[in-house]
Amino acid sequence: MIESRRRTASAGPPPDDGSDGPAAPAASQEPVPGRPDRPRPAGTRLARTRRRRRGRRLLVVTATVAGVVGGGGMAGWMASRPPGDVGSLTAGATPAASQGPAAFASSTRTGAAAATASPSPSTDAQAIQRRRPTAVAAASLGISAPVTVASVEATTHALNVPVDPATLGWWAGGGAPGASSGTVVIAGHVDYNGRPGALYPLNRVDVGALIVVTSADGTKHDYRVVTRRHVVKTKLADTGVFRTDGPPRLALITCGGAFNTATHSYRDNLIVLALPV
Repeated sequence: MIESRRRTASAGPPPDDGSDGPAAPAASQEPVPGRPDRPRPAGTRLARTRRRRRGRRLLVVTATVAGVVGGGGMAGWMASRPPGDVGSLTAGATPAASQGPAAFASSTRTGAAAATASPSPSTDAQAIQRRRPTAVAAASLGISAPVTVASVEATTHALNVPVDPATLGWWAGGGAPGASSGTVVIAGHVDYNGRPGALYPLNRVDVGALIVVTSADGTKHDYRVVTRRHVVKTKLADTGVFRTDGPPRLALITCGGAFNTATHSYRDNLIVLALPV
């Protein structure tokens, strides 16, 4: 619940004269020499000033509430214009047809499920298990989040990210940190049910920022950001981000762009690409 103003315990109920606090002490009733002894009219400058101040404060509060309850989108996301897109989605990889999920969706399960996409034949399953990401950190953004395995819907081919916005999901059908090829795809909610997600500040990441991915064996893998771009969700599969081949790279994906209050969803996906250091 948002309060439009604060009051002390002893302040008592607000006055009904249009002011923001306790009523001002009554003016002295003693006549002022040279002036008629008559009460101040209701439309004086003081009363008008109080009404204007109150109106301005209520406007600020109303705008803040509108941002918070805008269909589930976080107010801070649109509080100020984020940096524009920079870099290419083909950075670090040769163009090829998409081989991965067509989109990513909210999982109704909190537990990790095995991805339905199969690794390439040359992949060592045990090595993948040792290398699977368990945490992502970006100190410049204050990001530090655990990572679990995300499943892929058999019919829609959507990547199921964890329902907990503080946890990220890894596409097991793609690359693993430390592998010699493939894109490490890790996705998560920007927010969920009014809670900011782990990737909420991702839209402000700078090119050159350091991202550290920790594997199950404890190895830390450093990446530097080269790309930050928004794409319409329906075009995600056409970006070539979901790769099992090509040079190694990291892709962090979340939601972004305009928020649709009717569908309670964002228009775009935000993709951040980073290359191993």
